[in-house]
Amino acid sequence: MNPRLLAHRTRTQVAATPPDVVVVPVGALEQHGPHLMVGTDTMHAEAVALRAAEAATDVDVVVAPAVAYGCSDHHIPFGATLSLSSATLLAVLRDVVRSAAASGFRRVFFLNGHGGNHELIQVAARDAAQEFGIAVGAGSWWAMARDALIEAGGADGTRLPGHAGGFETSVIGAILDERITDLPGPSSSFGPTDPRNPEAAFRTERPEGWSDTEGYTDDPGALDIDTGRRLLEVAGRAIGDDLTRFVAQTPITTEEH
Repeated sequence: MNPRLLAHRTRTQVAATPPDVVVVPVGALEQHGPHLMVGTDTMHAEAVALRAAEAATDVDVVVAPAVAYGCSDHHIPFGATLSLSSATLLAVLRDVVRSAAASGFRRVFFLNGHGGNHELIQVAARDAAQEFGIAVGAGSWWAMARDALIEAGGADGTRLPGHAGGFETSVIGAILDERITDLPGPSSSFGPTDPRNPEAAFRTERPEGWSDTEGYTDDPGALDIDTGRRLLEVAGRAIGDDLTRFVAQTPITTEEH
């Protein structure tokens, strides 16, 4: 039994010691090139969430079972993808907060592992907090820990986070504790810039944007398992700090208890 996992606690335990924050990993089930598992985004979101819960020693963080389906319609042309529409994912996340609030939890944090969910978790957090009156946070783990990940080598010769490239391949290898084999060569279908660049003046979406590519973004062999282990460690610490700040910034009144 792992006390950091909400699914391993009884209702009696939850009632006696309500956690400071419930972290809900949000992933996807989608193609990740010819070499990575379709559950990649859910796997690393869960792994980082648990490491963050363990690192946040000053607050009680529990990790809920992941939302394992994301907004992935852009990967459907490759096959091996099960996707929710944006509206459905927003409704699912809303219901997670609705039921959390009704069950007495006062803070929920969506920790995302899939690029296609990045904006949606933020919208879900904004709307659900207003509707249900509890604190809701949201962030993609690679964005929250970006500075620490870069310092740890997570952007060396690869995109951060990319898709099924060196970054994700090294992280999944570390989670599985085995080297990913039969790697394809570096992608030749992605340009040097990321079309989702947050610093760009506007966003451009083309219906054929992904189907014109090989389904992965860079060189899957750019990093190794040791780097992946280091990336998971630094991400866990950075996000543990973020969760601690999230709790500190959202005080609960006596009435709310």
